[in-house]
Amino acid sequence: MTAASAPITRGGRRVVLKRLDDDCLLDGQLHPSIKLRLERVRELPVRCVANFIGVERDAPPDGVAQMVWEYVPGTPLAEVDTFDWFKLVREVVIAVESLNVAGIVHGAIHERNVIIDDAGEVRLTHVSPLLYADPEQDAADVIAMLEALVADRQPDSALAAMLAEAAREQLTLRQFYERLHEVNIWPPGDDDAEHAERERHPRTRYVVAAVLVALIGIAMTLAIYWRLTAAESQPYAPPVVRNAES
Repeated sequence: MTAASAPITRGGRRVVLKRLDDDCLLDGQLHPSIKLRLERVRELPVRCVANFIGVERDAPPDGVAQMVWEYVPGTPLAEVDTFDWFKLVREVVIAVESLNVAGIVHGAIHERNVIIDDAGEVRLTHVSPLLYADPEQDAADVIAMLEALVADRQPDSALAAMLAEAAREQLTLRQFYERLHEVNIWPPGDDDAEHAERERHPRTRYVVAAVLVALIGIAMTLAIYWRLTAAESQPYAPPVVRNAES
């Protein structure tokens, strides 16, 4: 799939289009399993994922099906040049792990699908529509991506060595995050209270994401139960038979 060369405006929103592979279609329509996955992506309760708007099809004769993503203003990870690579690596790992905890495997992680937005936060975009289900796929892709970026910018750093080791050992994202937490190699002078507070609860974001997903499920269950109960409580009104006029 290839992204449109530039964002376009639809109804006052800047969007980016990604063409759907033919494998995502069945008899010219969106495959039911792909449709369900994309609906889950659209309803994700995590801020780290860009807003997925939906799927639309071009007018005939082309009729190309495309995913519509809201444009995220910021800098692709491939173009980021920062002193604090340790912090950035940690934030990328947290973002992808939060997505996995919410029940979605990205499946298409690379350095241009990770955006550092204008507020300095990590945003993931262009989640694959294909039925990826193994978080280890995301872990391998994330660690390989970060290893290449850090090796290019800080080849002799302790972080580069850690990423190379994580790739060899095929660590999960949680295992790698815990290793980062154990080593705690902050840049010189970067010992503010923010780091201390965030490292006191290294899995807080994972837990929050999981709780949000659970609460949404409970709310949906209660809504269905309430509708069924309300329907059953309605008194039955038999049809009125009208005598025909003589």
